[in-house]
Amino acid sequence: TVICLSGDVSDTAGGGPLVSGQVYHLSNVNVPVGQTLSVDPGAIVKVHASAMIEVRGTLLAAGGLFTSVKDDSAGGDTNGDGAASLPARGDWDGIVFYDNADASLLDQVEVRYAQVGIALFAADVTLTQVQVSECSSFAMDLKGSSHPVVSSCSFTNSRFAVQGVPLAAIPGFTGNTAGSNDLGDYMQVTDVTMTANLTIGPANSLGSAPFGVCRVVIVPAGLTLTLLPGTIVKFGAAAFPNPSCTIQGFEVSGTLDADGVVFTSLYDDTVAGDTNKDGAATLPLPGDWSNFTFKSTSDASSVRNSVIRYAGQTIARTLFDTSPLSRSPTLCTSSSASRRARPTGCASTRTPSRRSATAPSSATPAWP
Repeated sequence: TVICLSGDVSDTAGGGPLVSGQVYHLSNVNVPVGQTLSVDPGAIVKVHASAMIEVRGTLLAAGGLFTSVKDDSAGGDTNGDGAASLPARGDWDGIVFYDNADASLLDQVEVRYAQVGIALFAADVTLTQVQVSECSSFAMDLKGSSHPVVSSCSFTNSRFAVQGVPLAAIPGFTGNTAGSNDLGDYMQVTDVTMTANLTIGPANSLGSAPFGVCRVVIVPAGLTLTLLPGTIVKFGAAAFPNPSCTIQGFEVSGTLDADGVVFTSLYDDTVAGDTNKDGAATLPLPGDWSNFTFKSTSDASSVRNSVIRYAGQTIARTLFDTSPLSRSPTLCTSSSASRRARPTGCASTRTPSRRSATAPSSATPAWP
């Protein structure tokens, strides 16, 4: 027997909690402010077309499945149409958490066939071992300065992995993976506001993927941004998530401490692979992103044992009355004034034309 639910649903009204072994068909459902909806392990929640689950209170889900009403692989042919309908990306809208939903927890939950699997609007929820797949847009989308705790989750087979991540939220991501997404298996960083010291490293990325940044990262005076060895930062905007991002780089008034970091273009496939997933359709160029600007209060900054490639919309590094300690950085860039000039040891990786699909004749050195 299928239980149909819509409107306000909680553990005390509207049909909750959602129990193990039961199949539920949901139209638009809301978890009200101050209320809790529990989802037991083994509960199967199927959502009708263009409907969503909105959480303004608390959603506590452990081991449940959220999927399309057309998904016969879960609980059988519960919409009774045989093989007439098959599940597809975007069948339902997704799970949306708002700013009163911070106490929400999804643990060992699976989300399939949504438009956006999990959307956060200024919500600091906790996700552990959550699998999000087959989404027509983002597997996860963060809006309104959301700072979730996301650990051991996977984001797969969707249009794009994780979008809209605030810089300050990155440390809350640990041990996550992404794969087989159409336009990118990485997190796109769009909110670069810093209000406290931050430490970011490879453990915070999605597997071995780089961090995609499409804004100027501003390190305010009195604050420190630490980038750990092995961190890869690619500047640029994937066509789908952020076509309007045009200027990227660093503006440092506080302290930037980067050791063993790669800073390069989103189009640079020689580092961490084909991040924007377009094969050889786009190739990197000097000037793909802007520069490092160190202000007069940034003297404690240190960029060492690092690689900088394809910067120079203005100049690779701009210093304003400061002398940051930069021990052994490798600069693989050129200024806009001389787009063919390269520092010693930096091999050409493409022809000077902007987006040539033809591989360059010069060999690219093995990445250290």
